[in-house]
Amino acid sequence: MKNGKSPNYLLRGLLKNRFFKTCAAHPEIDLVLMDLKMPEMDGYEATRQIKSRKPDLPVLALTAYGLVKDRERAMAAGCDEVVTKPVDKKLLMHSIKKFLGLDV
Repeated sequence: MKNGKSPNYLLRGLLKNRFFKTCAAHPEIDLVLMDLKMPEMDGYEATRQIKSRKPDLPVLALTAYGLVKDRERAMAAGCDEVVTKPVDKKLLMHSIKKFLGLDV
């Protein structure tokens, strides 16, 4: 590319900006599944930014890091729940239903 940035780098930036614009522009979004390990902006910072704009929007963190300190860091960033990878599908669905107010 002429500007020296790879297409992957540009795509990540576009998606990051689009995500925040989409989240802010669509009140019908009821829940966010957040991967905590992301390039550029990690899930902790992304969650803080989401919660600063929409504090009542549930954020479920998905992470391969299952230590207590990682869970505490995610919760401190504003995540409402932490689900570790590999994801237990039943546990994830239970969490989603809980935050959407569906029968659990």
